Amino acid sequence: PRVINAADYGVPQKRMRTFIIGSRIGAFQFPKPLGKCFPSGCVFTSSLDGVPNHVTREHNVKSIERYMRLGFGKRDKLGRVDRLDPFRPSKTIIAGGTGGGGRSHLHPYIPRTMSVRECARLQTFPDKHFFTGPVARQFTQVGNAVPPVLAYEIACAIYKTIYQGQKSANLAKSAKPAHPYGSEPIQLSLFDYACEFPVLYLIHDSPMTLAGTYRKSCRAWIVANNLYNYPVTEQDVDLHPELLSVRRLVLGRKNDKPLFFAVKGYSIETRAWLQKRRYPINRKHNAKTQYIVYKLRPIKEVPDVFSGGKPILIIGKGATIKSGAPIS
Repeated sequence: PRVINAADYGVPQKRMRTFIIGSRIGAFQFPKPLGKCFPSGCVFTSSLDGVPNHVTREHNVKSIERYMRLGFGKRDKLGRVDRLDPFRPSKTIIAGGTGGGGRSHLHPYIPRTMSVRECARLQTFPDKHFFTGPVARQFTQVGNAVPPVLAYEIACAIYKTIYQGQKSANLAKSAKPAHPYGSEPIQLSLFDYACEFPVLYLIHDSPMTLAGTYRKSCRAWIVANNLYNYPVTEQDVDLHPELLSVRRLVLGRKNDKPLFFAVKGYSIETRAWLQKRRYPINRKHNAKTQYIVYKLRPIKEVPDVFSGGKPILIIGKGATIKSGAPIS
């Protein structure tokens, strides 16, 4: 369990709450504070014209006079309400209402209590979020809520430290030789860092073996020229030196019979170099695209490339191979 201050995570409000997060599938790590706080005054700069849930309370003249004399961050002892300091995070939004009992804080610039919408803004609810029911219950909904921005930070931490880590561990454990990428074939782009599962290749280091795929129009060209390429940048090669250490290549596409090659060497070539050799260029690649080109030697017999050796996972272009494909 940990006590978290919402002001440390982008919420313009001092809100101390205890969070207890438990997991049976992975270790959780709380997100790091942003290192800066936002003042409450930032939510009062946008217009409230036409925004829902902006109904203000009517005060008597004496109350208004007291509120006008009250300094930033000070409490009105008679009404037991606090005037917000626009230069600091707000005090904790409470589950008050207009019909007695708890109340919202005082507006920093206007001598009145805040509306539901103003409280919701301090809680980081978007203006499009609509609260229903009596006004008193709307205050209750806002005051009892976890600020959405803080909820987002916690949710991201749960995903990254528990679920994403668990998926990566499960993927590594389930990377079986005959079925390394799942049950259905799917074409994936090179270095797709936005992919939920960015590990697309299974390699063994004895010798270094890469499983990949090809477009239908490229199969004949690959076989005829004994060449195979990936579009890369200099950064890709620096980040993934494994691409330069490949010694065997296993290529598959849907129901086609897999191709097996020994890699004799490689070179970094341009799009023009491939066009001279009549390679069917992917139109998605621009003229400045570079390619790592593997020089191949066909292997007629299916090599036992997936037995023994230490598996290494890298990022790259590839496709899943259907369950039962003859590459075991």
